[in-house]
Amino acid sequence: MFCKKCGAELQPNMTFCPNCGTPVSQSDGETSKQEAEGRSNEAIPAQEELNQGHATNQAQEQANQDQQANQNQQAYQSQQVNQNQQANQKQQAYQSQQVNQNQQAYQNQQATPAQPNQVSVYFKNLFNTWKIFMQNPADIGKKFVEYKDVKLACGFIVIQAILSALFGMLFEGQTLAKLAGFFGESDALKPVYGKIFFGTLAYSILFQLILAGCIFLVMMIVKNPLDFKQAIALVSLRSMTLVPVILFSFIVLLINPIAGCFVFFAGSIWGLILIAVDLPIADQGKNGLIYFLLFAAVFLTLAVKVFLMVKTGASFYLPASDIEDLKSLLSGDFF
Repeated sequence: MFCKKCGAELQPNMTFCPNCGTPVSQSDGETSKQEAEGRSNEAIPAQEELNQGHATNQAQEQANQDQQANQNQQAYQSQQVNQNQQANQKQQAYQSQQVNQNQQAYQNQQATPAQPNQVSVYFKNLFNTWKIFMQNPADIGKKFVEYKDVKLACGFIVIQAILSALFGMLFEGQTLAKLAGFFGESDALKPVYGKIFFGTLAYSILFQLILAGCIFLVMMIVKNPLDFKQAIALVSLRSMTLVPVILFSFIVLLINPIAGCFVFFAGSIWGLILIAVDLPIADQGKNGLIYFLLFAAVFLTLAVKVFLMVKTGASFYLPASDIEDLKSLLSGDFF
């Protein structure tokens, strides 16, 4: 209990207030006791309310924490779902891009025409040029010399040389077969086709090149503008002319070797005449001199060819390893 005057705390057995000396009556003690009990009774529900409030706060805080954890879990799961969706979208976009690239590559491949084979194109040009030339040798030959397409010209020269080599093999075989019918089988009368083919091929190409060089030189002498490429194109006109002639001479040669040779040389002469026809002449006043020197160049080339054939080319066509054996064989039966 407490003093009514000063509020000091009093013991239950005290009569006077130890602080101010105010007498303490019994009623005061009972009143103080009642007040203390009232305050104690009031404090109990307050404490209970306080404890209930603290428990409520803890429960609320725990609920908030659980809610926050759920929200965090949901946010994490949502983030994982978004990441998975983005990964799937990127994968789908990549696959779609690959499909589009493959489709584009296929479309480009279909749209882009295949590059033709260069060899087939070259031979196609050879055939087309030869076909046009045979329709009009004079005019087309002059244009061909003017364009001076050396690649096509060399192609015609090589093709004619190959056909000439085959003609030489066939002629040699036919001739020696007839000789064997007269003299009997002999090693001296067996043709060596490899030597015949490659020897004739080399001499045919060499003859064309020598002819082009001689024409080029004589044109320089008379100052008629003609470069070496044009000279190559000019002599290739003879090869163009000889191609069908040699093919026809194969048939004639099987019937009669002499007639086959006649056809071959007739075509060769026509090719030389065609060279003169298609020769470009700048100064028409020098026609006589130019043609004279042109035929001089042709005869000079033929003389060189014959000289080379006699000196070295005979070994390609005479089948015996020792040429004297063949001479002895022929001389012994005829003389």
